[in-house]
This record gives sequence, C-alpha cells and structure tokens, in this order.
Amino acid sequence: ETVQEFLEKVPVTRTTLAESLLEQLHFLDLTPDRLTVCEFLVGSLDDRGFVATPLDEIAQAVGYPMEEIEAGLLVIQALEPTGVGARDLSECLVLQLGALPEATPYRSQALETVKHHLDVLAARGEFEIGPDSPPARRAWITGAVRASSSASGTSAAPGRVRSPPM
Repeated sequence: ETVQEFLEKVPVTRTTLAESLLEQLHFLDLTPDRLTVCEFLVGSLDDRGFVATPLDEIAQAVGYPMEEIEAGLLVIQALEPTGVGARDLSECLVLQLGALPEATPYRSQALETVKHHLDVLAARGEFEIGPDSPPARRAWITGAVRASSSASGTSAAPGRVRSPPM
C-alpha cells in the first residue's frame, strides 16, 4: 500500500466552530465559574460566530453577575478565529482590525471607519469625489476607501470559517 492509498483511506473530519472554541478554552487557566460562563457563551453563538443572545439574558440563564458574563465574553473574543464573540458587525470588524499589528497601513483609519462610519464602508464606491468637493471631504473619503481596502482582509462572519480537512 502506498502512502497516497493510505491517506485516501483516512477519514476527513472538520472541526465545528464550537468544538474549536471549546478546545481552546480548555487550554486556558480559567476558574470553574469562568469556564461555565464561557461554555455557555460558545453555545450562544450564531452561525456567524456572533453572540446571538443579549448578555443580560445570558446572565439570568446561568445565574452569574453581568461582570462575570462580560469577563467571559472577553475570553471568547480573544480566541480564534479573530472576531468571534462579537455582538454586531462593527464590533466584529473592530476586533479583527485591532488584532492587526499597529504598523499595518491604514489600520487606524480602518478602525475609525468601522467604529463610527460603517455605513460608508457598506456604500463604498457609491460616492463621487469631484474637483469641486471640499478638500477635507476628499481626504476623508480617500481615507475611508483606503481603510476599507485594509479591512477587506476581515470577515463579517468569522464563525463560518472552518478548519481545513485533516
């Protein structure tokens, strides 16, 4: 039997987002309470990797104070893939852009854009810069376009990322 024949017989599995996150959690030195909260939060993620349930409802469901839920959320947001555990698109993109090295070109502009001007990112290319546009507007729009290009390496649904076949 050749190596290729052997490899063709090996079953291929994919790791789900929840499995991946739970595995990462168990490598961390968490208190039992924090682990419980984090596991519940993983179960609360939608298919995009966003927290689908309001945090106050999660606090009620698990019987922990809001501070513990928020601390657990920070743990989840520090896991891979970057952006998981966000509560909305803006937070997701901020998490991903914030993880980039500070020296990344246009990182600060991209962060500013997704924090305060996500509507411009969504409509990029739908506005014109003409010679009669005010210089400040031209500069801002140019920066937003560059920032959106920088942000194009981000994912609006980090939870849909799956591990490659083994």
